[in-house]
Amino acid sequence: MRQHSHTAGMILLLGVITLAATGCRTITTQLSPGQIKVAIDIKDYRMGKTQVGVHFTDVSGDTVEFVHGETVQCNGVYLAYDSGFYAHLFGYGAYSGEVPLQPSNGTYTFTYTPAGGKAITIPVAVVNAPMHITQPHNGATVPIPNGSPLVVSYQASGLPNTGIYGVASDSRYHIAIGFTLDEPGSVSFKADNFQNFAPGPGNISLARVTNGAQGNTPFAQVSTSYENIQTIQITWQ
Repeated sequence: MRQHSHTAGMILLLGVITLAATGCRTITTQLSPGQIKVAIDIKDYRMGKTQVGVHFTDVSGDTVEFVHGETVQCNGVYLAYDSGFYAHLFGYGAYSGEVPLQPSNGTYTFTYTPAGGKAITIPVAVVNAPMHITQPHNGATVPIPNGSPLVVSYQASGLPNTGIYGVASDSRYHIAIGFTLDEPGSVSFKADNFQNFAPGPGNISLARVTNGAQGNTPFAQVSTSYENIQTIQITWQ
């Protein structure tokens, strides 16, 4: 079972919710930066490549898709507009891709270049707060919850504006979701969400999500969501 397959997809879904798209349309109107809101999401697994996504909206919250020659990059990698299943489900698309992993003191630099215009860069520093799940441990055998919730513990970071999103899954793509808006050191998954789980291989992922905002840009608004993610492989019993 690949570590980042289905569980990573559900973390992506949680990232979709985190971006909080409020509009229900996708528009292709050519807008000035001052008419655009930007929401950046970075998924840092501390291994392999980093998944990034940028959601552009107008001031009303409707998604903006660029069709006039605009480009979006992160650390030199062009990001592609994704309007797949989750995008249709939630009514928007985003520019996404995978970029080289940056060191703990590094920066992810996003570049928007309007058609025939000057590039605008948005640097987002790495949030150096790797997720570390302490219980259960990687490779553990975990009873499928029946009556009592599953409690997953982790090392808290103490960072402000930080919450936890968690996804548990089995090999048949059943999922359970838990979250907290702060960092109490553990997150609970309701037992009712495990009714269809089957014994065998599974994953548990926790994402430490640190939200921020940037001023002094030409855009109407820039918000950031930095996710430090760890996935462990377990066996459901």
